[in-house]
Amino acid sequence: MLITTASFTVQKRYCHDDLIGVTVFSHMDECNEKTVGVTSSHSERVKCCKDEIDFFKGQDTIKNPSDNDYQYVQKLVVTAFVYVYENLFTSLPQQITLFRDYAPPDIILDRQALHQVFLI
Repeated sequence: MLITTASFTVQKRYCHDDLIGVTVFSHMDECNEKTVGVTSSHSERVKCCKDEIDFFKGQDTIKNPSDNDYQYVQKLVVTAFVYVYENLFTSLPQQITLFRDYAPPDIILDRQALHQVFLI
């Protein structure tokens, strides 16, 4: 809603049909031919910079959608999305591990080395 009601200005600067700079929401500095790279004598001063300003006007009025504007399928999709999103963050029940308190048996003999059986 904020984007549709906001107005903003885009200013573009061209020098010999090449885009030199673009600003949004602010004013561009004066055109300086030295920084743009134009070399000309004092007698033939040619203005190379051309400014183009685009103003995008936002909406003045906002229409609040009512429940009747949506069709059944749209209501179903939104309801399913909300249901899945709410259940996405529910915690799972804690699993009980019965073998957590028991230690593994002590290995007395290395049976693989004893019988010369190795996995390759």
